[in-house]
Amino acid sequence: MAEFKLGRIRFVWKSDWASSTVYYKDDIVRNGGNTYVCINGHSSSSDFPTDAAAYWNIISDGQEWKSDWQPETYYKVNDIVKYGGYLYIANEAHTSDTNEDPDYFGLESDQVKWDLYAESFDYKAEWQTGIKYKINDIARYNSTVYICIQEHISADNVTDGLEVDQGKWNVFTKGIEWRSAWGVAVRYKVNDAVKYGGTIYVCNQGHTSSATDELGLEADQAKWDYFHKGVEYKTDWALATRYKVNDVVKSGGGLWICVLHHTSQTYLSDDESKWAQFVEGLEFEDSWLITTRYQAGDVVTYGGYSYVAITNNVGKIPTNEPTDWDLFTTGFRFVGEWGDDSADYNYFVGDVVRLGGYSYLCIADHGTGGVGSGQRPPNTTYWERLNSGIYWKDEWTDAALYDAGDAVRYGDNSYICILAHTSDEITLQNRPDQDVTGINWNILAAGPEVNVLTTDGDIVYYGGAGATRLPVGLPGQSLLVNSTGDTPEWRYFGAVNNVVYVSADSGVDEPTPNYGITLHRPFKTVRYAAEQVSNGTLRYNAKNLITLNRSFIQAEVVEWVQYQIDNPTGIWAGFVNTNETFCHRDIGLIIDAIVWDISHGGNARTRQAAASYFEAGVLIAAISDEEEQLVEALNYGIEVIDAALSNVPPAANYQTLNSVASPITQQVDVSYSEETDAQATVETLMSIITTALTAGVDTSIPAERKPQSSIFVKTGAFQEILPIIVPENTAVIGDELRSTRISPAGSLVNSTDVEYSLGTINRLKTIISDIVTDPSNVTKTTGNALNPVTTRPVGSLGSTAAVTSVVFNCIIMVDILINGANAADPLVFTDSGVAAKTTARTELQADRATIISDLIAWITSTYP
Repeated sequence: MAEFKLGRIRFVWKSDWASSTVYYKDDIVRNGGNTYVCINGHSSSSDFPTDAAAYWNIISDGQEWKSDWQPETYYKVNDIVKYGGYLYIANEAHTSDTNEDPDYFGLESDQVKWDLYAESFDYKAEWQTGIKYKINDIARYNSTVYICIQEHISADNVTDGLEVDQGKWNVFTKGIEWRSAWGVAVRYKVNDAVKYGGTIYVCNQGHTSSATDELGLEADQAKWDYFHKGVEYKTDWALATRYKVNDVVKSGGGLWICVLHHTSQTYLSDDESKWAQFVEGLEFEDSWLITTRYQAGDVVTYGGYSYVAITNNVGKIPTNEPTDWDLFTTGFRFVGEWGDDSADYNYFVGDVVRLGGYSYLCIADHGTGGVGSGQRPPNTTYWERLNSGIYWKDEWTDAALYDAGDAVRYGDNSYICILAHTSDEITLQNRPDQDVTGINWNILAAGPEVNVLTTDGDIVYYGGAGATRLPVGLPGQSLLVNSTGDTPEWRYFGAVNNVVYVSADSGVDEPTPNYGITLHRPFKTVRYAAEQVSNGTLRYNAKNLITLNRSFIQAEVVEWVQYQIDNPTGIWAGFVNTNETFCHRDIGLIIDAIVWDISHGGNARTRQAAASYFEAGVLIAAISDEEEQLVEALNYGIEVIDAALSNVPPAANYQTLNSVASPITQQVDVSYSEETDAQATVETLMSIITTALTAGVDTSIPAERKPQSSIFVKTGAFQEILPIIVPENTAVIGDELRSTRISPAGSLVNSTDVEYSLGTINRLKTIISDIVTDPSNVTKTTGNALNPVTTRPVGSLGSTAAVTSVVFNCIIMVDILINGANAADPLVFTDSGVAAKTTARTELQADRATIISDLIAWITSTYP
């Protein structure tokens, strides 16, 4: 039987083959990825392949992963390495190149010793310059991943980029690289993504960005595509700031979005076309101011109202500019008493003021311009009554301003004002108890009826204000019911226009108002009655008030014209008053014509004044280019005449406004109270002139109306100083045939009294000089109880000479008549100026009574 040694057939694992090692038969080693069994004992050499054929048989195939290929490395059969994007398996044991020069060496040097094992990819991260890239190398360039299709060395300059070797690469995957915010002078590659303003852009062309921020990404706009349009909030809008599309800023109460890149100017409104409203909002900006710049969404208070701006604007008044402001809320702003702040305080819509006992709501912006401006409550153009109430003003006083709602006490009664007015118990007679028709006052609480009586002769009746006092009338008046049939009044019974009466028994030849116009108050002589008809018996008070103020009216109208020239608007622009003296003269002549017609009736003198401006039916050359200004001046003259008739000053004194050195003052005389139809008659007469001037032809002048007067002479014998000059269009009518006898009067003055007459005329000459130039210099005669009026206008030396020369001529004429031809010759005075005479005329008219009184006293004293 054979003997077996089991130990001889077992395998012994020797791990990896090693050089210079003793191996025995059946030893098993690993070399590379294969396992081998020793078939003959031996001592190994330095190279396994050298021993492989004689000493080793392969037991099993395998591979061994050697990671990346390395130079100067021994590789065995079936060793697997990664080289570039490929896996290679060694088909021959060898030692790799000893020097890896990327330009010449690499696995390629031993290419035949390797077989392609598998394709793979080698991710090389970011593409770099000066690097050797192999097939299937993957590199990221910008946002795109490329795969190498041809071995090469990459470009040396980063500016050139991968694009230089574009043909040696294929796109592996496309992507986007986030480069954060756009910057200046930066190299951007395709698919770079940047943030610029609120927008994300992706680069579509490699380029280097602009060198300054002022140009911005917009300089390379074509090299970028929109990736995502967003917005960027930039807080409050600021000037001198670079804004980009879709930047959002806060301005006013809202948000704005930029629609066109720009650098901001001083105000957002300067660049408003480059912005659009993004979000509307509201921001309260306090009270509106004309100098403040407002943005859309700003809310302001204006008066009692609130408004919201709908545009960017400055200086646009909310109530006047509906395209810039919307009414937000209505309300009230109480600003106190009307006009208390200043004469030109501005009121806005929604303002509430108190005036008298009422409160008013402003409904239209305006400035007060003073009490006389016409904007005072309750003017319905500017104000609406909000509440009615009572404002207690205590005792009624004269010359005070009362407003609706003011309550006063007068006598035992209390009254409430229902119409604003200035109190005047003399001229306007609007004291509560005088307001019989209840125009200005209504009774609030009545006391005993008899307590309204204040003066002997007063009577009481029931009027609009309750128990009403009717003052005692003037001598000769009768108690009649007025024309409206609702109140009693004192009037002259039997008075008829242009009819006068004369009675030798009961008549009086005195310049007394309303004498001669009724049968029971006749004149004494026919001559005196004829003189009064010649002077005008109608509207005695109005005639005297206008006559007294003739110089004042002239001066005011002339200075009003000058004021319009100095402050021209409308027709006054470029106008020049070429002759102020003629203007002064014309106004005086027109006043004289109107005074004649209002005191005589008819329109004869006013027609003559109107006709003087025409020749051959058309305007004379001197006035043809200034008729508009003349009409305006005459219309203003009506206002001044109205003030004179009412004994109140006009709204403005243009002599004062023009700083006239010696202004003529208005003559106020409360003893004259204008007749009820006086002002209307003045206006009617003045319209004859103004209408004709406006039409420019004399056919506009109405037909002449001349008064027809009658002098009724009662039965009796009349010793008259002849001659009696009967005015035209006047009839003298006796009571009955032969019962009315008129005969010449005998001598009234003894011829021996001539010296007294001459002395008296000389005294007249003496005091007239002072009356005209300075009434305060008059030395009164003892016994003269009247004082000259020193507040009247002062005349000139020329006017003194004019008047005294007339008186001196009277002296000479008397001397001639009495003493014969040997007396001195009369003097003829040459007029030195129209203005001088008119001033003297005003003075003499004003002090007529004083002069007469002084002459009577002088005669009594000098010739007792």
